[in-house]
Amino acid sequence: AVLDLSWSERVGGGACVWDDGAAAAQAVADTAASIVDDVKAADCILIPPPGGADNVRMQEARAYGLVLEDAVTSAIEVLGRVCRYDASYPWERDIVARASEVRAMLAGNKVQDALALLAEWRSSTAAELGVRLS
Repeated sequence: AVLDLSWSERVGGGACVWDDGAAAAQAVADTAASIVDDVKAADCILIPPPGGADNVRMQEARAYGLVLEDAVTSAIEVLGRVCRYDASYPWERDIVARASEVRAMLAGNKVQDALALLAEWRSSTAAELGVRLS
């Protein structure tokens, strides 16, 4: 089993609402400083969260954004990176399978099919979340 924890946590607790952007930014800065202090006090090594090219989910999302921007050649290249990812878990294999499917469409000059698939995913995700699309 894989437990995927994000680095995000609601600053101020789940019921806190921030009306002032400056106050929210200060609260985030204070919380981050506190975390760094805790790590230093525990004599631990602070390792930044993965991102950029190392994050296959980010690369997948980036590629689909490129499709939407009609940057097909770039999307094919980024999807190629995703397709070469050494997937170990079922959810990772799902990412690679999706990327392979979209990459094949784009490489076969079926951009409209890829756009339709992205629209379908958007619609089904919104429905699952209970979000109404405008």
